[in-house]
Amino acid sequence: PKLERKPGLSDIKDHVQAIALGKLSQHSGYPSDSHTYTTMSHYQSVSFTISYQECQDVIEIKYPMNQLHASFRYDMEEENSPANAITEDKAWTLPIRIGEAWNEHSWIQIDLGQMVRVTKFSMQTPASSRAPKRVRVDHSVNGIKFIRGEAADIKFDNTINIKKSLITRFIRMVTLETNDVTANLRPIEIYNFKVFGCIEDVVNPTMTSESPRQKGSLYALRNITISGTDPVNYRHVAEDRVNNLIFLCDIPSYRERTQCQVINPKKPEYTALPMYVKSIIGYSPRRGRIYLQDASGLALMSCNDGKTVEVLGMDTLEEITSEPGFEYATVVPGYDIKTLDDSGLKVSPRSSYSVKFDGIKSASGKSVLKWTSCCSVDP
Repeated sequence: PKLERKPGLSDIKDHVQAIALGKLSQHSGYPSDSHTYTTMSHYQSVSFTISYQECQDVIEIKYPMNQLHASFRYDMEEENSPANAITEDKAWTLPIRIGEAWNEHSWIQIDLGQMVRVTKFSMQTPASSRAPKRVRVDHSVNGIKFIRGEAADIKFDNTINIKKSLITRFIRMVTLETNDVTANLRPIEIYNFKVFGCIEDVVNPTMTSESPRQKGSLYALRNITISGTDPVNYRHVAEDRVNNLIFLCDIPSYRERTQCQVINPKKPEYTALPMYVKSIIGYSPRRGRIYLQDASGLALMSCNDGKTVEVLGMDTLEEITSEPGFEYATVVPGYDIKTLDDSGLKVSPRSSYSVKFDGIKSASGKSVLKWTSCCSVDP
């Protein structure tokens, strides 16, 4: 009874007792039976490990567009969708950004549809792209609060083994390290992503008030994947030409939410805007003000000195943006260094400041700010 396999164990110790037997030789007709045996040793106990290989099935993903989300995607083209991560002929593609700390913003998330015992993963990357080589496996039962999991290396056969199986519904695969492919030229791409395990009779933990809206026992999370060409949620800039101020909103390397800054290139100095400012709508030359918005999209704000934020009513937004000459914020897409530097992108249509892969530069070529250490300014 002590050696019975306990629920949840993949390996157990077993024991076998062995004894040596020998066949007696006949002598003068004794023994009469030529197949008589006798013991030749004492009992010896041999211990060994039994490995059980069940619970290694590929978990089926029936609705990829609903079940696969990600932190970011290269753009809104279907060929770069997170849903492609489980296909064999397409790939999920991330925007191109540099900096080791940025890797942890690179994750793919799978809703397994129900509570599942997960035992292993595998994934592949196109030969010419950046490939994750070390990942962290986070997990959640409701898709809202994730438990930080263990780090694991991706083996030569593209498998990712975990020390202990997980009973969960949501898996988030976070990139920690990538291979040596040039980071400013190639994006991280993943395809043929598989989750191995089995469906067991597991009691689903009680859903809390923070759990997603349900219909019976089925629900899907709202897709929060951000496109590298999104002018609201991805990196974007605008310019107040009257006061010579550059406004920038971006997700810094060590944060998980947007932070907005104001840069004065002439002094030089920069000022952090209040954390409730989520995005830049644009600049009104007629009013000489930059217009901003909060995370809910319900509050309109304006600023003309880079420091003081005035709250306005949303009912005035349509009037402001329809005025002649209104300049919407410029998105800084997650393109490679050659494409972005050769694009001729400006902070605003009539700006003298250029947007480059590494940051913003003045007409003379002097760096105004660098994305990787925003908002540092050259002395």
